[in-house]
Amino acid sequence: MEQSKILSANSTIAAYGFASTAFANAYIRMDGQGVTKNTSPGGGVVNAQIGMGPWEQYSLVPQANGTFGLVSRQWTNVAVRMGDEMIAQGQRQVNCQFGVGPYETYRLLVTGPNLFTFESTAHAGWYLALDTLGQTKPNGAGVGKVFGTQTLDAKAQFQFTPGT
Repeated sequence: MEQSKILSANSTIAAYGFASTAFANAYIRMDGQGVTKNTSPGGGVVNAQIGMGPWEQYSLVPQANGTFGLVSRQWTNVAVRMGDEMIAQGQRQVNCQFGVGPYETYRLLVTGPNLFTFESTAHAGWYLALDTLGQTKPNGAGVGKVFGTQTLDAKAQFQFTPGT
């Protein structure tokens, strides 16, 4: 899908899955159960899943500054958040937040034909990344991890898959 088609679509209605380019059939997954109000550390779980179902679908919600919030289609008003906490060497925590604020906005960057990355606006030079190394089957709790990275490689590149 071309950037112009994504950006010209009514993103608050259109549903997308974000498929990893590094791992076959792996998507960003969100479990936003219990995330019903804004809290400073965020909450819920953002990890990965093999295959795309309702927990792996998002709307790109345009913000006034030309950025986007990645808002779950399953969990009302719950967005993907990249926080300040480091979870490993060179990896930032990614979880959920109720609503879209500075930690929940991203620049959509084209990295190749039909390839995109999400750069955090709160942490310039940090990108969403997904890793499901060794996982080939879905699991109810998700598989692998989603994290922030400064390495713009295949783990930080995604293809948009139309949702339902």
